[in-house]
Amino acid sequence: MGKMLALMALIALLCPLYASLCDFASGMNAEVYIGDGIFNASPAKIEGTVVVQNPSSSNWLLRLVRIEGAICEEEKVLGVLQPGVKQAISFSFDRKYSGEAKKTDQYAIVATGGDTPVGKYFRVGEDWTAYEKELHSTLNSITVIVVPAVALALIVLIAILAEWAYSTHTEGEFQNEYTMRSLFFPMIKDRPGSELAADILLSPFFWVVEALVIGAMAGIIWNSSAEKLGSVSTQVITLSLAGALFLPLIYFAIVWYFNEIFEKKPMRFFAAAFFWGMVAALLALFANSYGLAWLRGAGLVDAMLLGFITTAAIAPVTEEILKGLGLLGLFGHHEYTDALNGLLLGFSIGLGFSFIENWFYFASKVNPLEMGLVPWGFLVLYRTFFNSVAHGCFTAALGGALGWAKSQRLGRFAPLVFIPGVQLAIALHVIFNITAILDSFVAAGREIPVFIFNPTLVLTLLGIMFVVFAIAVLQARARVLRGRPTEIMRKGLESQQ
Repeated sequence: MGKMLALMALIALLCPLYASLCDFASGMNAEVYIGDGIFNASPAKIEGTVVVQNPSSSNWLLRLVRIEGAICEEEKVLGVLQPGVKQAISFSFDRKYSGEAKKTDQYAIVATGGDTPVGKYFRVGEDWTAYEKELHSTLNSITVIVVPAVALALIVLIAILAEWAYSTHTEGEFQNEYTMRSLFFPMIKDRPGSELAADILLSPFFWVVEALVIGAMAGIIWNSSAEKLGSVSTQVITLSLAGALFLPLIYFAIVWYFNEIFEKKPMRFFAAAFFWGMVAALLALFANSYGLAWLRGAGLVDAMLLGFITTAAIAPVTEEILKGLGLLGLFGHHEYTDALNGLLLGFSIGLGFSFIENWFYFASKVNPLEMGLVPWGFLVLYRTFFNSVAHGCFTAALGGALGWAKSQRLGRFAPLVFIPGVQLAIALHVIFNITAILDSFVAAGREIPVFIFNPTLVLTLLGIMFVVFAIAVLQARARVLRGRPTEIMRKGLESQQ
């Protein structure tokens, strides 16, 4: 927060400088020579020479200034030109691809130090056709190799998980409670009404509805990205899908592995949690967009602070509440028994959420043509690795709190733990987003961004998560051991009968 305020203050101080750079007379005696401006890489170096004469009696400070609308921004200082001297000065500056194959930018050489600032306008033509062609070819090659490989790996992983879940399914509290038939037609007879929401979330019919909603949203993303990305929209969207889904499913398999070791709850619970996480991400997208539009329309917040408020305050609240509603729905089921179960289910919801959030971000918020394939690929790996873990930890905190409340036999008061639990998840999310903002300042201007605060926080959260997980495992085993003599006695009486 302090760094952001400092940056805002710096911008405020520099605004008068930018205004003064625009305020110059165009009578400079100078000639500017620029290269051909045909580029095949981004950023590209533009080289030029200015031949300028200083007829005044004062030293001139020469600046290269970029002009965009009413804003004049200094690119670099070219040097000092002494009175009466005519000199040729070579210079260079970088330009990045901005989405247009051909464009023209306006610049000026501005001299200050005399009675009145003077300058010389010139234009720079940019031709990125060769760059676009090369990048299109590279994207096609990467897509042909990466997408089928990732798809095959995910199909194999899903098949292994499905076979594992089918071969190791538990009997449940009631006979034939977890069969293929009960998956589609759950046993609701003589079950409490509190399980109704859980039964809906656990139904494959509801998963189909969720998948249709996600498919509709995918179509919206596709159309919006197609307008922005043009001919490479298909490659970028499919690569984004592969990149956003791969690690969350790997993490999901790890969660399921822990479940098989310690809990042995049916796979349907974890599939339902993952699906709800995806739907929660879509609902959060609309809620956050509405909140942002309302604040912008109401004019209650300065435009400079609007993005910060949305990221650090609005998004964490809406996202954690929406993710938490899925946990609250599963909470009524008799299989949601303890903190360990809540941790694993909450983490699964966070994984589903991060998959959709990252996919939308990669496909519509960042453009690999503009930022370059290497930085874009780095961003995909970074966000899927850290954001998936972060969202999993946020919702796991709430899930663990709800599971702990249920294991304490608090009765009808147990769901009230949702309130402090979701507040904890929101607080963690707020801190995470603020560290992401701080990292954006650290990474600004770097071709390959370097992040410090965000990864440190996520790794710390993951360490705390493992400690809490270990404690939850010990508590779950203690609870099982306490109930084992009763179970042995019950089975002994049944055998005698």
